[in-house]
Amino acid sequence: MFKPLNRYVLVKFEEKTHSPGGIQLPTPTHNAIVSGEIIETGEPSYDIFGKLLPINVAVGDTVYFERAKAVRLDPYQNKFLLLYESLIGKEEPLKPITA
Repeated sequence: MFKPLNRYVLVKFEEKTHSPGGIQLPTPTHNAIVSGEIIETGEPSYDIFGKLLPINVAVGDTVYFERAKAVRLDPYQNKFLLLYESLIGKEEPLKPITA
């Protein structure tokens, strides 16, 4: 398929037009925060001191991002987006608070 370079990730994005009950949803604005699934990740990079900077997401993770910051790879279907790894937020489970 498509292998991103450096710290880029490939995200599968599906715009929801109807709710599960069949109600038509409003079209999100261009800079709306949307979610998607990581399909492929690029290679980790190194900083100026030679330290490895790992990628913090893995294939299959659900992530959140601004749609305006993504690069569309198929402009007619709008299913796959290319994003820089630092522009996405990852959903993680909450940790219990200990006293």
